[in-house]
Amino acid sequence: MELEQLLTQSSRKEYPYELPSCAEKLNYWKSNGFKDQLPHLGMIKTILFAYRREGQENYILASTLGQKKIDLSELAAELGLSAAEADTLDHNIDDATIEKVTGRKRGAVSPFAPKLDVVETIYFSRDLLEDLTENPLKEYDIPLSLTTSIFVKGADLYTFLRQNPTYKIPAFQEPAGLTETGPVIDDLVLEVAEWKVKEVDSSQAGYAHLFTGTRVKYDGQEYEIKNPRHRKEGIMRRRKKIDTVALPISRVEGKVNYQYAERGRKRVLLPIDYETLEKVYLNERDLFQIRNKIR
Repeated sequence: MELEQLLTQSSRKEYPYELPSCAEKLNYWKSNGFKDQLPHLGMIKTILFAYRREGQENYILASTLGQKKIDLSELAAELGLSAAEADTLDHNIDDATIEKVTGRKRGAVSPFAPKLDVVETIYFSRDLLEDLTENPLKEYDIPLSLTTSIFVKGADLYTFLRQNPTYKIPAFQEPAGLTETGPVIDDLVLEVAEWKVKEVDSSQAGYAHLFTGTRVKYDGQEYEIKNPRHRKEGIMRRRKKIDTVALPISRVEGKVNYQYAERGRKRVLLPIDYETLEKVYLNERDLFQIRNKIR
């Protein structure tokens, strides 16, 4: 599916005045006859990020659901940024730069704008991709300007993104032995090869520790993991298992090598939840082997 076909299949909405934020657009929907349709409508917002590589400023567009924030650790991992580059990721960009880079005003930035030559990557978040797959008939508002949007069906957008390598999406793959429905795995042997832990304010982040970058061994293969989800997040998302994004790695003469797929670094889902990993960390804080039930 080409972009022109996607736009042709989408419906167009003209708003009577400028709506520069998702909150303002939602208020408009609620007070102007959209209330009954709200369960079948969604919003996609696109944010411009900058980061520095070898002294040069580079730009990324990241799209996610209107009510979500971009996960910086996810963005850095998916785009293969180094730790130094990830530390410079910033979305506090002035209006003039936003308009110069994207051709759109703040609040109207679109992943489908016609002139995005300066943008290095256009990324669609994991939260957004999961919502598209769970709601194929849902229609998502994507702004074209502060007063104009297109409404795109979830199934159409998902198909379009899968068929167009111009746009970067999470390249998840299930490791051998796991199925999409997530079987119960008993007597899991999980070995932590290398801890990477950052203590954070749990009242703000919802986590007391961030484990992104921790390296584990699962079923004989070594992986570098992102921060696992809480068990309750799996329930809220109506998933039958908790999963953690992991990058398969190998070591040659002490150097870590990542595996690559068509869209970048290969990624799989491992059945590890935040509570289990944190408990082990607090109890052991060293190389260890545990047996636990993870559902």
